[in-house]
Amino acid sequence: MLVLLSTTGALEGAHFLATENLVSLSKQQLVDCDQECDPEEPGSCNFVCNDGLMNSAFEYTLKAGGLMREEEYPYTGKDRGACKFVKSKIVASVSNFSIVSLNEDQIAANLIKNGSLAVAINAVFMQTYIGGVSCPYICSKRIDHGVLLVRYGSAGYSPIRMKDKPYWIIKNSWGET
Repeated sequence: MLVLLSTTGALEGAHFLATENLVSLSKQQLVDCDQECDPEEPGSCNFVCNDGLMNSAFEYTLKAGGLMREEEYPYTGKDRGACKFVKSKIVASVSNFSIVSLNEDQIAANLIKNGSLAVAINAVFMQTYIGGVSCPYICSKRIDHGVLLVRYGSAGYSPIRMKDKPYWIIKNSWGET
């Protein structure tokens, strides 16, 4: 579900900003239908439930013309079923997308302008996350998990060693366990 929540969440946010209409988009459509592979490019298959990439999911959505509603193509939790996409039932589409800079000021500006962003992070410290602001002592450039970046802030959280340090607020697809 890594890529699913991140991709559909970003599209839902952009769609709302453009139309003022909030829709829940089909994650299962991405699971079942985003199966294009380039035989000339090893690793090009987008296994959205396992090591998928948000860029590939956006590419699929662009090529397909858009995504259906979650209600009309519900999530089943099963990987790679038969594609049941119906083009006439598209409710949100993508006209373009871009890779956001690693500069945190530019990320914040994009978040304000475009709404929620699909981002990749290193999830190693999320394995033991129990709540509040995660503040790992070690940063890694290895990214392995897609999340939805929804807000940022700097004031009002308690760790004394990090008083008023900027932080990002993300939405993750993992459950409580």
